[in-house]
Amino acid sequence: MTLSNKIIFLLLFPLMVFGQTDLMNYNNNLKFARYLTTTRQYDFALEEYERLNFTFPTDTIVIYELTKTYRIGEKCQNMDRINKLVTTKKKLFKTPVLTNEIIYMSLICKDFRYYDKFLGDFDKEFQEYFKLSKYWISEDYDKLKKYSFNITPQYKPYKSLYQLTEKFKKIKYKKTGLAIMMSAIIPGSGKMYAKRWGDGIMSFIFVVSNTVLSYRAFQKKGIKSTNGWIFGGFAVSFYAGNLWGSYKAVKDYNEHLNKSYYNDAQNTIYRSF
Repeated sequence: MTLSNKIIFLLLFPLMVFGQTDLMNYNNNLKFARYLTTTRQYDFALEEYERLNFTFPTDTIVIYELTKTYRIGEKCQNMDRINKLVTTKKKLFKTPVLTNEIIYMSLICKDFRYYDKFLGDFDKEFQEYFKLSKYWISEDYDKLKKYSFNITPQYKPYKSLYQLTEKFKKIKYKKTGLAIMMSAIIPGSGKMYAKRWGDGIMSFIFVVSNTVLSYRAFQKKGIKSTNGWIFGGFAVSFYAGNLWGSYKAVKDYNEHLNKSYYNDAQNTIYRSF
């Protein structure tokens, strides 16, 4: 071997060795990170993926799996990190699986700061579906109802969410004003109107019984009757509580209706991931 060949060999040998070592480290670290993810050791998996990303910053597989692990582990505090990972590599904007992960994590974390930015990667119907999903998860029911009027879905896997939205739009809420008026006339009837039958009956009994006892006490001893004033005070307190309770019962009834539909929508959306 000539002197020049020896010099070339000495220069290339470290590159050959370290190049193979890097490749072996890449494969082994990637396998290890995947193992940690499948065994739900998300924090350790993320450390491995972050090391890989630091060493191979343009590797799309690492970026995708890193993003997915953040999503599966529900590391919502890392939304800024994920956005930076993706937006610094503009060619990744059109990677469907990666865009999906950003959208999915936004829905899980209820963090929509970067949501609309990624919706442009989808066709019209998918955009409609994910906008509906956003309004459902953020519980923005006014926008949900307004937005859903002009949507006619054709993509079958997503029809269940549209159908649920249509049912939700037809909900007949109870009216707080009507409940208060009913209870003002017949104590407890406002609570019964809100399907709180037991509470309504108890309110009726407490108000009426104390009113009767107060009336009888005043009848016997006149305005100086101590019992009359005591039972009268109870009657007024129960009557006022009955009005407030009727208002609260209707509010709770309507909120329970919303929550029931919200839970169904949430399950439908999360099952699509």
